[in-house]
Amino acid sequence: MMATPFSVNSDSLSNTGKFTKTKKGAIMPSTRVVPSYDIPEVEKTIRFIGLSSEFKSEKLDAKIVGAIRDCPGLTSLDLQVYRICLKSAEVIGKALESQSNLKRVFWRLMFNFTDRKEIPQALSCLVKGIATANAHIVALNLSENSLDSGGMMGLKYFFESPSSFNLEELNLSFNLLGKEGAKLLSDFLSTSIRNSLKEGKPMKLKDFDCSYNDLGNDGIAFIAKCLEGLSSLESIDLASNGIGSSGMTALSNVFYSNPCLEKIILNINNLLEGGVNRLSSCLKDLGKLQILGLKHCRVGSSGVLHLALAMKDSCPELRKVDLSFNEIDSNVDMLLDAMENKKYFEDLDISCNDFNEETEISLLQRIFRMKRRVEMMASDDDMEVSDSDSD
Repeated sequence: MMATPFSVNSDSLSNTGKFTKTKKGAIMPSTRVVPSYDIPEVEKTIRFIGLSSEFKSEKLDAKIVGAIRDCPGLTSLDLQVYRICLKSAEVIGKALESQSNLKRVFWRLMFNFTDRKEIPQALSCLVKGIATANAHIVALNLSENSLDSGGMMGLKYFFESPSSFNLEELNLSFNLLGKEGAKLLSDFLSTSIRNSLKEGKPMKLKDFDCSYNDLGNDGIAFIAKCLEGLSSLESIDLASNGIGSSGMTALSNVFYSNPCLEKIILNINNLLEGGVNRLSSCLKDLGKLQILGLKHCRVGSSGVLHLALAMKDSCPELRKVDLSFNEIDSNVDMLLDAMENKKYFEDLDISCNDFNEETEISLLQRIFRMKRRVEMMASDDDMEVSDSDSD
């Protein structure tokens, strides 16, 4: 019989399975034990989310540390407590030194109210606990923490340790990294990639999210320099980073070296025709691409033409393309011609562009017909499989 995974949640660690509320209404679920027989290994999660600011730091520290110590074999730590100080980080980091099975770390919205001067050292205390335990982290989420370049220094120890070699998911969105933070991230990640190769355990990062960080073209160039050393990326999100034509030139090397990319999100950037042209030149090598986000990128009608010509004989698995808010008034018919043969087509978003009403209605009707045809083909395939099974 398989071992039972469990999810250990915040508050009293009782076994009531109910939810309790603080005076200000912050919901803190108690312990839940959920049996499962289809997971080959024990999955244990500790989760503290949305705790009220009325909690004394010492009391909260004791709850978190107690939960960690009472959960041997911890695999996932989700701390979204909205406020953590250096003293808290020190005791939590110390408690993590015994958790060698830890794989997933979700520390979103944790440093927003922390003294800016304390963030690097506090983050360093936490990751040193992980490294001391020799845990091998698969997923690291530090989104929405406003770390900036100073806070990024707190991750140096993590990326220099073997604990980073197994990283598959890295989310640093909404952290105000800027150019300097991008350079630090690039240096740290490059060090980890290089060291993992030396150890014969090459990093296989799959999901990289560095959106909403105001990296600029120079920052993107730093990021691209380290990512082109990988060949494992499946998803990359660089929305809202001020990426222009030169930034796309740097990113093209990342796309060439990661042909397994399934999802590329570049929303809210300043690509213009030149940037879209550089992206289009990479599409022939992205045979597994399914989702392409180009919302609010100033693609324009000329950019659509580049995409149409590139997609005609490439990206056979393409499902969704977002071209909303792009000052487009023509050439979408050519893009739809190129997407007619995509057997997995789901949607092309052309909302909020510069078409006249008649043209927009005609295009939307055509998109609807394409979606219906794909749905009917999928339904027919399901029926054929069902018939063959019954035979």
